[in-house]
Amino acid sequence: MQLVRVLTGRYERTLSRKLREAALATLLTRAVPKCDLPTLYIQVAYFGWRMNVFVAACRRMNLDPSIMTLWQAASLVARLKYPEPRYAPTMRMQQINIRCSHILFLHRQHIYRHAYTGLRGKVVYAPL
Repeated sequence: MQLVRVLTGRYERTLSRKLREAALATLLTRAVPKCDLPTLYIQVAYFGWRMNVFVAACRRMNLDPSIMTLWQAASLVARLKYPEPRYAPTMRMQQINIRCSHILFLHRQHIYRHAYTGLRGKVVYAPL
């Protein structure tokens, strides 16, 4: 529903908007594979001042998407919850860094959950 909200650009707090978003989200999930929805959302999301889409956010943060580190990717994703204002106070940057650490913690948990010990005691990662 968040993707639909961003795509429609409507943010008023009304029941009709919510119902319309729910209907559009249902149609969207029928037309687009569920695994592609996060990618679509990242492409059009708001990350902060002059970072209205993924490409603009990468440009403003001087990031190259093809060689982005995990920390850089998590830092970008953290801005979905805490968009960076034009002049970010120290408190906002701390929020972004704390969120980034949390995202990386969840990522590590996810990876370890899908790991298992294979032959000869080596850790092997199961396909997700």
